[in-house]
Amino acid sequence: MSSEVYHIPKINLHDYTYQLPGNRIAKYPLSKRDLSKLLLVEKSSSAISHKLFKDLPSVLPANTCLVFNESKVILCRLVMKKQTGGRAEVLLLKPANNLDPQIAMTNKSQSYWKAIIGGKKIRPGDVLSARVKNIALDVEIIGKNGNEADVKLSWSNENMTLAKVLEKIGEIPLPPYLNRKAEAKDKNNYQTVYAKNDGSLAAPTAGLHFTGELISKIKDRGIDTIKLTLHVGAGTFLPIVSKNISEHEMHSELIFVSKRVIEKILSNIEDGKKIIAVGTTSVRTLETIAIFGENLLIGDKSDCLVNQWDAYRNPGVSVEKSYKRVLEYLEKNNLEELSGQTKLLILPGYKFRIVSGIVTNFHQPASTLLLLVSAFLGRELWAKSYQEALANNYRFLSYGDSSLLLD
Repeated sequence: MSSEVYHIPKINLHDYTYQLPGNRIAKYPLSKRDLSKLLLVEKSSSAISHKLFKDLPSVLPANTCLVFNESKVILCRLVMKKQTGGRAEVLLLKPANNLDPQIAMTNKSQSYWKAIIGGKKIRPGDVLSARVKNIALDVEIIGKNGNEADVKLSWSNENMTLAKVLEKIGEIPLPPYLNRKAEAKDKNNYQTVYAKNDGSLAAPTAGLHFTGELISKIKDRGIDTIKLTLHVGAGTFLPIVSKNISEHEMHSELIFVSKRVIEKILSNIEDGKKIIAVGTTSVRTLETIAIFGENLLIGDKSDCLVNQWDAYRNPGVSVEKSYKRVLEYLEKNNLEELSGQTKLLILPGYKFRIVSGIVTNFHQPASTLLLLVSAFLGRELWAKSYQEALANNYRFLSYGDSSLLLD
């Protein structure tokens, strides 16, 4: 990478940490989703105020388009037995050969995946098994590197889809920081009410606060709603271990956005509406589309829609122009959907192309998600906001309370 082309921000991770007491991490959600607290942070005035999430329809700017991620968490944690009788765990990461998870979940009799394997002395050729009532699932280790493996899943009922098999045998992959086993009610709690497309290993948790009734109230206010898909990968929980952020390798995640949705987003931009993203996943998807358009405009071709430093080349084109270029690309290639991987890393110093507001939970110290929040608010305001939340007994992380950040 040439320093004349890329302008990677220099940051000190110590500046983006804070003390998070263990008892502030919400281990369970509230019984009513929209009764969680909502911290309203307005960047233009540095004002911070306290609401409830059910107040969201009244605090959203009138001229707003709200963008949701409708990815669905798959029951991808499997408790298995080794041939010796010992216990093993399999965490399904993604289908082999970058197959769309939606398609993989319709597989019958067998399916190939990338996975993380937990258990001692598990080698290529070993077969792990699980039995629930009349379903028998086998996981064959095809190849292994450390705890990552290529696996073949096969099951006894050949007429049953993989989705149905996982529904019977799989568990919700709760975040490790909850430090508890998944319970039956997590299958519903750790899923947004609008989840549709199978593929995530973690919930887009900003959406967990919404109810069908609340979404109806938002629409009744004349606020446009749009849905797209980013499948959350296991990398979302990985800490930043590099002292120099330029050495951090951002994980890749799959996005799927229809041509019709991109046209609708562009129409909202041209109408002067504020684009507010529900969750950091929606932020990254919306910004990825814009940066992919920039890449196309400068003739950059890659097997990834957006690599982690592409956003820091400052091509200086409008978001309208970049979105139109993406639509031209889809038209030229007879595509009805933009799909591919994004590695976009949003750091303090990042120039937001399209997002004017974010609905988001409270994130772990020194995480890529917290860096994204700081990039939007600025270092002083994010720190002030988090201290305000801590001082007012807000609940943190996946099952915790929420915030609405406005520019």
